Amino acid sequence: MRRLIIYLICGILLFMAPSQVHGQPPAADTGFVVLYDIVYKSIIVSSEDTARLALDLYTNASADNHMRPAILFVHGGGFWEGDKRSTFYQQMATAFAQQGYVAISVNYRLKKESERYSGAVLDTCIADVMDAVKWIRRNNAAYKVDTARLFICGDSAGGAIAVNASYHPENHHYFMGCIDLWGGLPGKNGWDYPIYSDRLFHKTPPTCIVQGTDDRIVPVKTSMQLQEKLVASGIRHQLLLLKKADHYPVERTEEIASMTIAFTNKILSSNK
Repeated sequence: MRRLIIYLICGILLFMAPSQVHGQPPAADTGFVVLYDIVYKSIIVSSEDTARLALDLYTNASADNHMRPAILFVHGGGFWEGDKRSTFYQQMATAFAQQGYVAISVNYRLKKESERYSGAVLDTCIADVMDAVKWIRRNNAAYKVDTARLFICGDSAGGAIAVNASYHPENHHYFMGCIDLWGGLPGKNGWDYPIYSDRLFHKTPPTCIVQGTDDRIVPVKTSMQLQEKLVASGIRHQLLLLKKADHYPVERTEEIASMTIAFTNKILSSNK
């Protein structure tokens, strides 16, 4: 009995919500559940090898049957490394799930470290992420996902994937909003290529950009250029600058979670 009590206390501490987030979140529940390594796509690599792409799903498993907003997380890592279960995304997904969202963290195909980046690499990543979106839509009833209230969020390379996936004119209707965390693409002088170079549409999803002012990988001007395009096209957006923050500022995860939850809550409230 004593051991059971200890386990229960440890579980509560592990999944305790971060400090109070701002905004008006969906009604939070009490039962927290993480479902790991759900295969959403299988790719035949050869006659003897099949690659399986998986996602992790975080949710509050309560007894009620109301449908919930959801957020899809796309990890960064320069298109050649990274994982859906990084500490940063476990914490981000947990924060959203404990505020009433269904949070999904996804893996996608990565290039080899020695392979040169190209537009084809980005296209492959986008195709995988959109297949994850289709999986969510097919299985939404089982996980209580309201597919009309789906957000996408990515950092660094994952931010570029999230932006380019959700801004595409064939895809933007799948997303209620996009969160770009210091997203960027490789250019001639480092990661200085515009994150999105095509034209925007009036239905481009509302966007929250989070960027460190001292980012030494993706320069601040990348996020500023995206903001300028959003302003020129009349797209609802926010640019949130993290003062003195470098690239991938995981030490400020709680602050980033609070900022981004406030953004999604605001979008949800304005679309009631």
